[in-house]
Amino acid sequence: MSSPLSIDSARLRSDLMVMGAIGATAGGGCFSPAASDAVREARNLLAYWAKEADLSVSIDAIGNMFARRQGDDPSLPPLVIGSHLDTLTPAAADPANPTDAEMAAFTAAKAAYQTIFDTH
Repeated sequence: MSSPLSIDSARLRSDLMVMGAIGATAGGGCFSPAASDAVREARNLLAYWAKEADLSVSIDAIGNMFARRQGDDPSLPPLVIGSHLDTLTPAAADPANPTDAEMAAFTAAKAAYQTIFDTH
């Protein structure tokens, strides 16, 4: 079965703007150092989006978040995508957070292959 993946560009842009507002700087970028309130806020937002996408969410003792969707065959290895929510430097042009793109890709795959995702 083949199905085209389609990213909802309006949703992705909106998510990028919402996430980018967390830790916003006067220069137009964002600064969210590790273990900061800004990172906790970003993680809570990402957890909300993950739950909206029917992913189970867990957070370990040091704040790493794991969003998971169980596959049909738990003996198969998982597909793992990783990123970080903190920014590395306070800069006016800090790059967009890749976690937004990861959620967009998952949502697109889920929409394109809904029958596969519904058989769990």
